[in-house]
Amino acid sequence: MRHPKALRYFFLTEMWERFGFYILSSILILYLTSQLDFTDSASYAILGEFTALAYIMPVFGGYLANNVLGYRVAILAGTLLLFAGYAALALSSSALLIGLALVIVGNGFLKPNISSFLGEFYGPNDPKRESGFTLFYVGINIGAFTAPLVAGFVRGWLGSPACFAIASVGLLIAAITFRMSFKHMADKGFAPKQTKKTASMLKALLRPQLLALLATSIICIRVLLAYPSFTSKLLLVFGVVILAWLLYLSFKSHGDDRRHMIVLIALIAASIVFWGLFFQMFFAVNLFVDRAVDRNVFGIHIPTAAFIALEAIFIISLGPLLAKLWEKTHKVASFSSIPFKFSYAMLALGIAMQLLVVAIHFINSTGLVDPLWLVAFFFMLTLGEMLLSPIGLAMVTELSPPRYTGIMMGIWFIALGYGGELSGLLADKASVPEGLTDLHQLDHIYQASFQSSANLGYITFIILFCIAPILNKLIRPRKH
Repeated sequence: MRHPKALRYFFLTEMWERFGFYILSSILILYLTSQLDFTDSASYAILGEFTALAYIMPVFGGYLANNVLGYRVAILAGTLLLFAGYAALALSSSALLIGLALVIVGNGFLKPNISSFLGEFYGPNDPKRESGFTLFYVGINIGAFTAPLVAGFVRGWLGSPACFAIASVGLLIAAITFRMSFKHMADKGFAPKQTKKTASMLKALLRPQLLALLATSIICIRVLLAYPSFTSKLLLVFGVVILAWLLYLSFKSHGDDRRHMIVLIALIAASIVFWGLFFQMFFAVNLFVDRAVDRNVFGIHIPTAAFIALEAIFIISLGPLLAKLWEKTHKVASFSSIPFKFSYAMLALGIAMQLLVVAIHFINSTGLVDPLWLVAFFFMLTLGEMLLSPIGLAMVTELSPPRYTGIMMGIWFIALGYGGELSGLLADKASVPEGLTDLHQLDHIYQASFQSSANLGYITFIILFCIAPILNKLIRPRKH
């Protein structure tokens, strides 16, 4: 079974993109607190806004690619912006906010478009489509697995700027790789009304309108990152507007479409809580590992960021098992339906956070938490992710009225952004006062924070589990 030749280039491009993004995500909170001397609270606020904007921006990047730029220009521009962003972070700590702004805009141009573009290389009902996207997903997880390991060890040897430099080199390789794929694209990926004969990539990238748009976006996002309190309020207003608009769309629809839209709104709203807890692995949990976990395993000192690689390991190992489980249980509504899976995902996240609370009760002779608790935490975290993330993507394509599918997929990713915002707020409860190093007091702060997060997971699980039968009835098509 032969796949399009472009697939191998897309695989490598996305692998390097995830590699760079996970390097940044896995060490950013450590860089802010340990090397730039930001307080925990200020660091959580910056990371929260960065995560929110990084997942909201793809909605705009996807729109521009579809209607103005075309996939080729959008994706190549995204790789170059990411390269510049990581390079800025590597060169100077004073370029922190502009570097993060470049990464956010670059992610917005690349992330939503490369998978959409790959889909154009497969025809309708092409049996190779699913296996092609599976291979593509492997590239994502290779990047997600290797990045925390590289970041962890390199940060210990050479410091955070060296990690950002490696990420920058990776994105430069991604840009070159993607450009090399053009010879296998035929006439795909051009902007509307643009043909291969009239296309000039350099001219397209240097178009004054595009440069002005990029400059404006980068400056605006840099300002938003500088004022996280204002940005939180702005995002709240934006969220209320989106919710009102979605309710309008649902009541404007009729029959099955209306009922399905109501289910989508309810479950996407619940997913915000899920992502708020999930992203804690980059926020409070990351600092907890750095400060309160014994990272010496069999005489080897494990870097803090390296623990995040456990997520990718469990994704790769759990994915095939859960896929088979869904096939065998697809007729058991209380187990296989989308609302119930979402509720179990919230339970898994609640248990994951509870494990950290329990772990603090069983510190070892050095006063530190045994690292095996982190393995259990990441197992439950990833189990929750596999119960919700791929199921949520399938849900959007299955339940969205055809005319709203693109909109609802964008809303799904916006929900991830709001999850990042929520994660920053939740992590703020784990803020450690400056100068506090007493392990007992540190444990008390983290224990209280993680228990609050676990409780939020349990409460959301109970609510979803109770309303799941109602949502299931709304999902079922009307009998004629």
